[in-house]
Amino acid sequence: MNLTDDQEDLLRTLVAVYQGGQTSQFVLNISHGGSTLIYPSGPPVSFPFDDMDLHQLAQERLIALSRNSAGELCGKLTKLGIETVVTDFATSSREAESQIRPLIHLVVGIDSPTEATTHPQVSMTTLFPTIHPSGATDGPQEETGADVGPGNRKDRRSMVDAFVLRCHQETHVKVIEKYIWLAAGHNQARQFQYWKAGDSKATEADSQNFERILGMNPLDFIELLKKKGIES
Repeated sequence: MNLTDDQEDLLRTLVAVYQGGQTSQFVLNISHGGSTLIYPSGPPVSFPFDDMDLHQLAQERLIALSRNSAGELCGKLTKLGIETVVTDFATSSREAESQIRPLIHLVVGIDSPTEATTHPQVSMTTLFPTIHPSGATDGPQEETGADVGPGNRKDRRSMVDAFVLRCHQETHVKVIEKYIWLAAGHNQARQFQYWKAGDSKATEADSQNFERILGMNPLDFIELLKKKGIES
């Protein structure tokens, strides 16, 4: 996948907005003050990007782009774009499948994880295409230092996935990842994504805050969301 760090952050932001309820297409507005994505409802999303970043995401099939009747550039996330962020830009199709299978029904609205393999619009081939970042062959990729040892990114992804599933099983609230970083006191997803990916940009305080949230009882977590005004 040929994306810069900023383009990956842009995709994460788009998915975070989508998970927050903004599922309609956006319109790109470029002015002297920067670039903004305008949604039919809710506040606009500002991010340091330009239209070339959006075109690169579209080339990777992570978003779909078109022009409206006014000639404005419009876009919308694809399923592949959502799955790419949920699996934390996993380069191994097999790893991606094992990570996302339990969450497919939560993210794309399928009734059960099993249905993902038979749903007419969601096949495993579609969700997990072979990715060759630099001419690599098919198959699992070699593990790096961020993938092994305590606090590695696989463990962190598993922690997040398990917590979201527990909340869905033990409460009536549709918990999304956005609630985790909001509950931890963040206004944007960036530090949460850094922490989940095992990135050195995540601080020790990030680890303590996110692990504290993920260690909460789901009912207590929902009460915290209500106290913070995140969930009514």
